[in-house]
Amino acid sequence: MEKVNDKSRFRHGLIIGKFLPPHLGHLYLIESAQKKVERLTVLVCTLVSEPILGTLRYEWMRALCPGVEVLHHTAENPSYPHEHPDFWELWINSIRALVPSGPDVVFTSENYGTPLAECLRATHICIDQKRETFPISGSQIRENPFTHWFFLPEPVKKFYALRVAILGAESTGKTTLAKRLAEEYQTIWVPEYGRIFVDEYQRLPKSEEMLYIAQQQIKREAEAEGKANRILFCDTTPLTTAIYARYYFGSCDMSLWELATRHRYDLVVLADDDISWEADGIQRDGPAVRAALQAIFRQTLDELKMPYTVVSGGIEDRIQQIKPLLDTLIHPK
Repeated sequence: MEKVNDKSRFRHGLIIGKFLPPHLGHLYLIESAQKKVERLTVLVCTLVSEPILGTLRYEWMRALCPGVEVLHHTAENPSYPHEHPDFWELWINSIRALVPSGPDVVFTSENYGTPLAECLRATHICIDQKRETFPISGSQIRENPFTHWFFLPEPVKKFYALRVAILGAESTGKTTLAKRLAEEYQTIWVPEYGRIFVDEYQRLPKSEEMLYIAQQQIKREAEAEGKANRILFCDTTPLTTAIYARYYFGSCDMSLWELATRHRYDLVVLADDDISWEADGIQRDGPAVRAALQAIFRQTLDELKMPYTVVSGGIEDRIQQIKPLLDTLIHPK
């Protein structure tokens, strides 16, 4: 049998968990275990009925734990010993299907660690059982992720982040509103890529470029979600691009329309056109076009049965109209 050079380290460690969702306490457990073993295996144990998809949690853990063997345990086992007379036998058999031999040490922060280790003929090391280092649990996060936001790693923040879409025709104050809301909620916002495109190329986009603009908008949202503080404010969406394509070019590419209508937001705000129209280089056509497009926005949202809220008045008035809606999302009853 191969000898261990460092007697303070075990050969093979095992951690099992639901990671529902992963949080900094889980990562602390894994990092602590890594220091004590030559090899560490983490089983992500998932059930079909659980609120976060098992494959997603498995991918999260693979991304969060480089250098660790992460395996997906999908057996529909009972969660607690009182639920089945053969509870431990079921679990040991399903663990052995993924980990045929070993481990010689099991790491947990829970009481189940001792009987599990005994069944596997391994040592049990309990780390931070009282949650003093990271006072958090998966159930607390599931109850309200926004209250425990800073215990979440970036991929999980991305999953939970609220996306707020700010729509409206040209010169309806969308950009100003997105900036101010981001300041108010100490988070970030995603600028309108169509404006960036025009500034970069010093021309209006062509019909065949509209799908690309919508794709870039979504890409920039995805890149920003994990960095947002609970809420990501989006200055326009792919739906805006689709509406503009129909208005200026007479038609909208089917791929663009599908992208625009399937990409969902937690809150959709329509900025009213009750403010003064302002010229903005080559991108804006005038108050008559603004009024026509604003009517199309309303009609399109109604036809799609997409819930939205119209905000009007000055910038501070609009913020005060949005705040109760966001507070309901962040602190649901």
